[in-house]
Amino acid sequence: MEYYYDYDNVDIQSMVNSLWNHPFNSEIWTKHSDSNVCFDDSVNDVWLKFLSPINEAIDEFVPLKILQKRNAKSRVTKWYPRHIRRALCRKHEYWKAYKKRKLLEDKGMYCHQADLCKKTNL
Repeated sequence: MEYYYDYDNVDIQSMVNSLWNHPFNSEIWTKHSDSNVCFDDSVNDVWLKFLSPINEAIDEFVPLKILQKRNAKSRVTKWYPRHIRRALCRKHEYWKAYKKRKLLEDKGMYCHQADLCKKTNL
């Protein structure tokens, strides 16, 4: 199972309060802070110290959802009503018949069915 963050249902007010109360707002340059930034730190270290409270707030206040995996083929077929799926299947069958026999009659049947599919999809 895969998880993803559900940003539509985030507790924004709690997240804002958490970030406002974090020490990097007031004590980032002091020596007695855990998230203190020194002039000796590399750019990557400073970036990680900056991202740390943001990632903690995301983990705490943004709910996780489970990603439901679906079969791509079944998802496509569920989008169309049965009469449209049948029309598309007939069109596909007529195309296969035309490609196999190369008869103008088969091509005419395919074109007619393609026109019907265009009308039903609108």
